[in-house]
Amino acid sequence: MSADSQARAQSRPQLAASRAKLAAQQSALMEALTRQTPLTGFDPERLQATAISLQQKRLRTVEHAHPCIASQLGPAFTELFNAYSKGHPLPAAGPSTDAWQFIAYLAQSDVLPDHMWRRYLLTSGWQSYRTWWQLLRRLRRRAVNHCSSSAASRTASKNTC
Repeated sequence: MSADSQARAQSRPQLAASRAKLAAQQSALMEALTRQTPLTGFDPERLQATAISLQQKRLRTVEHAHPCIASQLGPAFTELFNAYSKGHPLPAAGPSTDAWQFIAYLAQSDVLPDHMWRRYLLTSGWQSYRTWWQLLRRLRRRAVNHCSSSAASRTASKNTC
């Protein structure tokens, strides 16, 4: 065995250890950026600015993947997405998966816009009994509200004639 190959064989454990250390540092940095928490050894202001920038980019990609969500939720979209993203890391599968997970989060929070329920149930929400109960409760509320408003309008029309 040559001296060069012996030196490489001896440096392999050091290389593996340095790679593991680098991976742990990168993981801690990504965790700090996605959770917007401080990290020692970094300028807090720059870390915060980068975290906000990444958050806004993630919000735009979800908005681009499903624009109807943002239009239906209006100003609440940003607040709801920020709450979702703090508890859910960015999925490796990409923005479309992130958007569907956000829709699932809205369904579990009972904030999903009415027209999105059918699409959600047809794609993934049917697997959860809780989701079906939420849908039934929502439909019942809508029917009760519709009936009570119809009864009020009939009463008002009888009084005016």
